[in-house]
Amino acid sequence: MLAYLKSGNFIMLTAKEILKILNSKSKWLSLLVIFENAGISGRKVAQKTGLAWAPVKNALDQLEEQGLLEREKKGKSYLYFPNKDHYLFPILKHFFDYLDKLGKVLFHELAQEVFSPQRVDLISLKVCDDLLLLIFKGEGEGLTEEIRGFLRKKGLSRLKFKLISLSELPRQQKLLKLPGKTFGADLEALLN
Repeated sequence: MLAYLKSGNFIMLTAKEILKILNSKSKWLSLLVIFENAGISGRKVAQKTGLAWAPVKNALDQLEEQGLLEREKKGKSYLYFPNKDHYLFPILKHFFDYLDKLGKVLFHELAQEVFSPQRVDLISLKVCDDLLLLIFKGEGEGLTEEIRGFLRKKGLSRLKFKLISLSELPRQQKLLKLPGKTFGADLEALLN
């Protein structure tokens, strides 16, 4: 077994297994939400991912069948938990934790490398699927090209972004309600 592990075959097997099991956006997003919110209901998973109930339900059923999730009946609904005994659990946990750290790093690097030199404050960053919402305070002229260059340099040029000044924040309710993860100031607190 040790020779098998050292040869790299185990790593290849694990990578292939992950890609085989997690072969859809709904599975990846559902699993991410459950790793971040263990004990969440399926309907809440759909709400947090922004996906329709049917693909989320299919993803949850398949992930449970493959052993990555456990579910527990509570009242009329089921609560979902990562299966900590599954051999892929530590890898997936590490991966999702790393994604969270990347969001924090992205927020801080954008603030320091793009916004601060322009004398603008990056207040909040919300990562929504393939869209970044950048909430800022100050004069936003000239930021668009700087942000494009930054994202290109980081290998993230496929991401779209929307600059939202703090003053226009109340008029952007629809965008702010998109499912995603927020870094920096809490958007709800900014609106109140």
